[in-house]
Amino acid sequence: WVPFREPVNWRELGLDDYPQIVKKPMALADVKSKLTSGQYRSASEAYDDVTLIWYNCMAYNMDGSDFYKLASKFKARFEDMYAKVASRETDGLAVGAGDQELDRAPTPEEQIHFAHNIYMIKSEELGEVVTRLDHSCPSALEKKAAGLDELEINIDAIDPR
Repeated sequence: WVPFREPVNWRELGLDDYPQIVKKPMALADVKSKLTSGQYRSASEAYDDVTLIWYNCMAYNMDGSDFYKLASKFKARFEDMYAKVASRETDGLAVGAGDQELDRAPTPEEQIHFAHNIYMIKSEELGEVVTRLDHSCPSALEKKAAGLDELEINIDAIDPR
C-alpha cells in the first residue's frame, strides 16, 4: 500500500466521517487517469487536483499525525517543483496547453472549485491569495464593515488574465 496512490477506502477502514470531511476525494491514480485521457485543459487544473490530495489528507488527519506530516511534506515538494515548471512557462521557455485559456472566463465549476479550495487553505496561504488579488485584480476584493479586517472575495470579479 502506497499513501495517496489510490482513493481512500473509507468504508473498509471504518472512517465513517470521511465523506463529511472530504467533499471531493482525489488520489494520484485519479490524476493519472485524467492526464492520460486528456481531461485537463491546463497545467493549473492538474495542479489543483494534486494539491487537493494533500489538502484532503490534512483536513481529515490531525496536525502532527504521520499522515498530516507526509501530506504536508509532499505538498511543499510538489509546490516547489510546480513553481519551477510554471516559471519556465511564464518566461517563455515552455508553452503549455493552458496558455490559450488565459483570456477566457472561468466556468461555474471552476469558480465553485476555487471557492471550495479557499476554505481549505491555511491563513498564510490565504494572505498570499489576497495579496495577489490586490495586486492583479483589486476589484475582486470587497472590504466589509469599516474597522474590521474582513474581506470578501468576489469570484465573479476575478480577471482570469
